Amino acid sequence: MEERLALCKTEMDFILYSAPIQDTVMKIAHLVESCHKLEDKLKVVVDRAQLLQFASMVINIVGSEITDDEVMESIGSKILAAVGKLEEDDV
Repeated sequence: MEERLALCKTEMDFILYSAPIQDTVMKIAHLVESCHKLEDKLKVVVDRAQLLQFASMVINIVGSEITDDEVMESIGSKILAAVGKLEEDDV
């Protein structure tokens, strides 16, 4: 895709390459869709519950090494905020 777009130096070039660019876009879209279906079938996609469980495990691991409650609370909040950010990005 990048190579095809790099060939377009003028508006006329873009018009001339529009069919191959459109074909490439359609192939990329099909590939992404196929990958998503494969991930879903293989259960590779992590759902919200799994993500929160992983975050909890990370917080527990860090908590076993850090004895300062304030620091631990701060770390836990940041991890959960990061998980929330990931969920927002998926929407």
